[in-house]
Amino acid sequence: MALSCPRYRIAGFLGAMWIGGCFVPPLLSGGAVAYAQEARPDSTPTVHPDPLWQAVGGERIGPPAEIRALWVVRETMRSAESIDRMVDFATQANFNVLFVQVRGRAETYYRSDIDPPAGDLEFSIADFDPLAYLLTVAHRRGLAVHAWVNVLYVWSDPQREPPPRHVVRRHPDWFLSGPSGVRMTERDVRWWQRDGAEGYYLDPSIAAVREYAAAVCKELAQEYPLDGIHLDYVRYPGRTFTLDVAGRTAFALRWGIDPAHLAVQRANLDAAVGAPLVARLDSAVTDLRAAYVDSTVAAIREATRPLVLSAAVDPDPDHARYDKGQDWPTWVYRNDLDFVVPMLYNENPASAAARMRMIANTVGKQRVLPGLALHDGRAAGVADLVGVLRKAGARGIVLFSYNVLSEMPFPARYVHGVFFSGSAGTP
Repeated sequence: MALSCPRYRIAGFLGAMWIGGCFVPPLLSGGAVAYAQEARPDSTPTVHPDPLWQAVGGERIGPPAEIRALWVVRETMRSAESIDRMVDFATQANFNVLFVQVRGRAETYYRSDIDPPAGDLEFSIADFDPLAYLLTVAHRRGLAVHAWVNVLYVWSDPQREPPPRHVVRRHPDWFLSGPSGVRMTERDVRWWQRDGAEGYYLDPSIAAVREYAAAVCKELAQEYPLDGIHLDYVRYPGRTFTLDVAGRTAFALRWGIDPAHLAVQRANLDAAVGAPLVARLDSAVTDLRAAYVDSTVAAIREATRPLVLSAAVDPDPDHARYDKGQDWPTWVYRNDLDFVVPMLYNENPASAAARMRMIANTVGKQRVLPGLALHDGRAAGVADLVGVLRKAGARGIVLFSYNVLSEMPFPARYVHGVFFSGSAGTP
């Protein structure tokens, strides 16, 4: 039965209260997480005594004076020649860790029984396995290799159709819905890109999606001698993207309101039932979304232990949890991640140092490796950022990306300046 409200309609059920001219459900203890978070595995969590040392190869390579890592975008994995150039550069420029994108939009640069091979490979995956080749040449040169995996973001190309084995084709019902309730796969990807999403995202509230994400990472961990797995896009694209139909229905039955409406009709709800109550409902949605992403990370950890596991994250933990469902401090506390890579792309030196100290105080210096960007005109300030981050306690730096460096006229000279000259100083 629906009960009328002057400005909004809220489903009523037993135990509802009359507030502000509307019936609203009671805010039961435990919140949404009580039915969203599944039981965690009973097995002993993986806890590396020094996760950043493990990240650079541990006993195989030995501890460096400083971790110097590169994100390597997937185009580099198209051929043996481009891999060789990248490994040569990384060695000459004194990097020691590579975060290499081997799964971009649910297409792989390795042999997989789960996802199709990337469409831009220069040779058949049956004839040339890029990840296997990379591991051979990189380990020979003393470089640690982490498989960089896009988890929930799986398609963005409006110019071509996904291949037949792609998850978009096999499971169009696994995808997020927008605020109007339309599933992502029901509209062209450009529609969602105009709405602020990078492309199609899988819905972590669906158990099969969490199982799929874990299976993808388990395959990598079991089939390749990796030094780690590095997660990316393990989050929602934004606040207005919500649950599947079953999840929204379950929330509405419990709380009396469709969670999608909280994001897009907040002003009307504030006027109808009062801002404090709406804020509590909004908090329940935040808890629910975070619980589903938490469960995704926990499933991946269970599938890949004891391999080192990290994730690229929004550096502001409050914004990450509220807007993206990305509660990364909890992942570290529970040892579902060994360390995080906060993307300090838009920070100036003063704010970056403060951010680094805050994150280190939150999760510990040995559990954070800050990431800096070179694209969009940011390269000029990176040396200053490296200097202040060192003083703030950073044990290393990740640069985004090799692909940007490879377009510079003298990239090795630039890297030397970042790490050894100017305000960055010598570690």
